[in-house]
Amino acid sequence: MSNISRRKFLKGAGVAALAVAAAGVLAGCSGNDVPSIPDVTAKNVTVKFVDRKGKEVGTTVVKNVKLTETKMNSNDVQAPEGYVVGIVGDQFIDWDNQTVTFTVDKVDKKETDKVTVNYYYRGVAGVDGSETVGTEVLEVEKGATKFNTSELKEIPKGFKLDTLGDIAINKFKNVTVYVSRK
Repeated sequence: MSNISRRKFLKGAGVAALAVAAAGVLAGCSGNDVPSIPDVTAKNVTVKFVDRKGKEVGTTVVKNVKLTETKMNSNDVQAPEGYVVGIVGDQFIDWDNQTVTFTVDKVDKKETDKVTVNYYYRGVAGVDGSETVGTEVLEVEKGATKFNTSELKEIPKGFKLDTLGDIAINKFKNVTVYVSRK
């Protein structure tokens, strides 16, 4: 047995491993079944978030991305707290700087109140009874004293609004809107 240095042995083992990997690629194993190996088949990319004026907001995120990728989709990132992705879709990865930048918009958090809208059918005398035929919870700006019926989205099937226009909101945040059969 020959005396081989540890360094030469490890170097030879590395070359052998590389040869085996190359043979696998040449044999057709180069599709999506190739594992993501940090700093070999994938690198860390810094995801930056900027506002519409180009000012960086929030914190950056580091993601490990395959070297074959040229773009990153907005679905693959989460905007910083209080922001939403403003330009959705693919953004090009700057491989020279290992960065990708997404434009975000600040979310206006307005305080709101919830108003319960009761859809009330009066019926036709002697034929139909009067009854509540549905409800909807409507979100309005905090302190609002009225809302417009054009904001109602859950009108019960088979009914139409009898009450149109602005509706006053009472202190209990519970409102009745009259409907009739179509």
